[in-house]
Amino acid sequence: MIEKTAIIIDDDEAINSLLGELLTLYGYDVVGSGFDGNDAISLYTKHNPSIVLLDVRMPKKNGFEALGEIKKIDPSSTVIMITGEVESQTNDRLQSLGASAIVYKPFEVEKLIKVINKAIKSNKMIVQ
Repeated sequence: MIEKTAIIIDDDEAINSLLGELLTLYGYDVVGSGFDGNDAISLYTKHNPSIVLLDVRMPKKNGFEALGEIKKIDPSSTVIMITGEVESQTNDRLQSLGASAIVYKPFEVEKLIKVINKAIKSNKMIVQ
């Protein structure tokens, strides 16, 4: 069986915790969580997880910057961006940086899990 590991990066502790519980229920081993882009890069380098759930807007280093750096470390990484922004510039920028998927807040649990499973299997960006 393939090990499914994840890191979760969101500056909102409640969302971070909720996503951790959710992924655990669906068979993922959450190997780390953080609150800004610096945490994302550090945790990715340390754990090399199957997936990264990464918020776009965060203090210190934002999700755009973290996504770019993670993709430099590992261009094949699966990074699912979570955002409340539905602007086309955000989509375009995330796509150009190599996001595996974009999920908009608020999201439905079932849709999020479907996007995660699709993103792991696909090399095309998914917008939900």
